[in-house]
Amino acid sequence: MTKHAYLILAHKSKEQICKLLELLDHERNDIYLHLDGKSKLKYSDFKSCCKKSGLFMATPRRTVSWGGVSIMRTELQLLRQATAGSYQYYHLLSGQDLPIKSQDAIHSFFDRNQGKEFLTLWENNEQTYNSFHYRTILPENNRFFLAKKLKTMNLIFQKRHHKMVNRDMEESFASQWFSITDAFAKYTVEHEKWLNSVFRRSGQTDELFLATLLANSPFKDNLYDKTLYNEKDGVHSGGSMRYIDWTNSANGRHPATLTAKDFDALMASDSFWARKFDIQQDATIIDMIYNRLKA
Repeated sequence: MTKHAYLILAHKSKEQICKLLELLDHERNDIYLHLDGKSKLKYSDFKSCCKKSGLFMATPRRTVSWGGVSIMRTELQLLRQATAGSYQYYHLLSGQDLPIKSQDAIHSFFDRNQGKEFLTLWENNEQTYNSFHYRTILPENNRFFLAKKLKTMNLIFQKRHHKMVNRDMEESFASQWFSITDAFAKYTVEHEKWLNSVFRRSGQTDELFLATLLANSPFKDNLYDKTLYNEKDGVHSGGSMRYIDWTNSANGRHPATLTAKDFDALMASDSFWARKFDIQQDATIIDMIYNRLKA
């Protein structure tokens, strides 16, 4: 019996995370959970959430910053831990995601598409080009006003003085969330040193590192969907098989929070997972999905 590994980056809401774990709990799954070092949640909060899956806690707990290299390093940590075993697929989710199809349906699909890699590729733009080809100052503090100003000034300086990096490599840009094969997961872990060297001073690292590695690897022709999407083009699943609504995204960088009004669209979707949900904003949609899949 082949098994899948779920890798989860979580930081808030014990109740919501536990419902996610319960929906992933299946004899063909193991779950690897990382709690952000900033979070007050404890691993002991979740030990009773799974009955059929193995639940493994990632240590040490890293402090993760939005858009920072810390996200890449945490994902690599989860992959390193999980690839010590052997799984058919490795799925990265956040603690604010939920499956919207049964685990039997998910496993059946990936059995039929064994060997394919699942990422949603996005169109490159000037920002991603700059993030990859010029060093980012304070890459762990991208959200702060002063860091943004320093980043802009540093970029101008580097361009003026021709300080470009990664000259002989083209970047590739994708949604952070992925489903990848055992072979590519192990290839990624084997290239951890290279990834840290290339991306340690990059911006948007979480959306660049895996897609760029894939594009420069023997696995580049194994993509399930090679379409280049624009992340702002409303709702699309893309190659990652994740339902994400960019229609009313906050500040153009974060997807819309899904609510009960989205339930019918979610159930009709071909996607297997959806994001994002927030139990503080709308607990009803979480209960609706939970009750449907647990029925």
